Amino acid sequence: MKKNSLTLNEMKIIAILAMLIDHIGYYFYYSLSEELYLVLRIIGRISMPIFVFCLIQGYFHTKNLKNYIYRLFGLALITQIFIFALGYINKLYISDYSIGVYSSLNIVFSFVLSIILIYLFDKIVLSSITIFNNVKKIDKKTYKYIASIFLILAIYWFIPIDYRYVVPAISVVFYIAQKINCNTNNIDRNSKKILIFTCVGILIFIIGAMSNYLNSFLVLSMLFILLYNGKKGSNSKYSRLAFYIIFPIQHVVLYGLSMFLYYLNIRW
Repeated sequence: MKKNSLTLNEMKIIAILAMLIDHIGYYFYYSLSEELYLVLRIIGRISMPIFVFCLIQGYFHTKNLKNYIYRLFGLALITQIFIFALGYINKLYISDYSIGVYSSLNIVFSFVLSIILIYLFDKIVLSSITIFNNVKKIDKKTYKYIASIFLILAIYWFIPIDYRYVVPAISVVFYIAQKINCNTNNIDRNSKKILIFTCVGILIFIIGAMSNYLNSFLVLSMLFILLYNGKKGSNSKYSRLAFYIIFPIQHVVLYGLSMFLYYLNIRW
């Protein structure tokens, strides 16, 4: 492995660290200067696109997509229960501490919906190729796939989920990039990679900037994604479990601690 390359698990560690930095800024905003708050949140923008990139890699390489989706949904559900419980305490006892994390579904729900969206998109593309090659009519399954996509888009429209449309949009971008990267062999490998990920970076910047100013810094994640070497890295059951445990636990610790310190500050 080259020294200037990253495995998928190393990228996940970078994303987790960036997420923790982001959430420290988010939860402890009341004790930070405006400049420090902004720096922490900008660093935190690195995390989400890396998680989405890892998500799409998981889609292409998992042996059991259904179990993959179930694990993500279980993680989303457990995390949301913790957040709602802490949000209830927040509103009941420390209403002056204003934080919006409990007012929307956490980002893992968006990961779940994005994976399903990619799966449906994949099925429609395969069906379209079959229809084109064999001059067949569109079958009922394809109509169901299309209807399901509209249902998922409706969920994003009507139900508040962290990052809103940004996660599925970036998921589709990485999905298409992966497809192009796998199916074009007539270009030098490094040149092809740089070209594809330059286009991806531009699209991520546009998608983020359309959302809000802070999300325009999502493009910083490409500095790490470009270093991906195609390898998964350490695959022990403990490291896999750690990746799942960290997400809900960091919300519990940071949200709980920030409320407690805010409460003490009021008391003093």
